Amino acid sequence: MLRLSLTLLGAALLAPTLAAQSLLRATLDGTQEVPAVVTDAGGWCNITLDTTTGVATYDLRTFGLSGTAAHFHDAAGGIEVVLMGGPVNWSGSSLPLSAGQMADMQAGDWYVNVHTAANPNGEIRGNFPAADTFRNSLVAALNAATLTRATVLRKVAEAAELQTREFNTAFVAMEYFGYLRRDPDTAGFNFWLNKLNAFNGDFVASEMVKAFITSSEYRQRFGP
Repeated sequence: MLRLSLTLLGAALLAPTLAAQSLLRATLDGTQEVPAVVTDAGGWCNITLDTTTGVATYDLRTFGLSGTAAHFHDAAGGIEVVLMGGPVNWSGSSLPLSAGQMADMQAGDWYVNVHTAANPNGEIRGNFPAADTFRNSLVAALNAATLTRATVLRKVAEAAELQTREFNTAFVAMEYFGYLRRDPDTAGFNFWLNKLNAFNGDFVASEMVKAFITSSEYRQRFGP
């Protein structure tokens, strides 16, 4: 499964731009707010930008808050896109963006912000990195023959994106299999995957293992 996933991810990272899409991902927390906000809330947001139509399809997942609104902002803090959904998850597609808006988004000049009643200016924020930087660097290296295909494959295998997509998912599943001896339920699995992603895979900081071994379901395995 991991080998197949690696192959598919490698293809996605290195595919020609025939699909005219840019993929962006941001991790949200309170430390990225200006000024920083002390909160246990967090989340992550994925964007697929169709550079032909200008439409940005987004999926924003959060935990530990009840949002009143969520937006994509430009570098100056102006609202560029109002996200649909809430108060925990937002998903949908934007109206077509202008060439200038797309350029700013792809350059890493936009961020996603989730507002709450307690923090109306924003409780958690995630800055989008420049799009396709990693893929483009590998394509350029292959074209210039400065990297071999084997080296590129190794770089893909060691990429943080693969870690996030595969390792965290597998880790959450194994928590259920190992501690609870059952398949994950959808709501619980998504909650822990979102939280683990928000903590960049740090299961200690996210208190994931602690939550499983102190849960009543786990303890009931060993009697009253």
